[in-house]
Amino acid sequence: MRTYCGIEVPLGWKAGVNEVSNGVYQVELRDEYGRLAGCTGTDFKEVLETCIRYALEIYEHVKTEKETNSNAKSQR
Repeated sequence: MRTYCGIEVPLGWKAGVNEVSNGVYQVELRDEYGRLAGCTGTDFKEVLETCIRYALEIYEHVKTEKETNSNAKSQR
């Protein structure tokens, strides 16, 4: 993992941050395949941490889906 503002970001994900209003932050993490995790809020650190958690959930879901598909193909 690499860090962004002192917080570890999953490998393969790029962070983008915008202050969309005074003290309101929009954080987006995008992986190399275009999958997107995003959050908006007033506590920057909390928004970033939540967005990272969403990205990890997406990663785990995709990983599980690939394993399920692989197992189904091997049973044929």
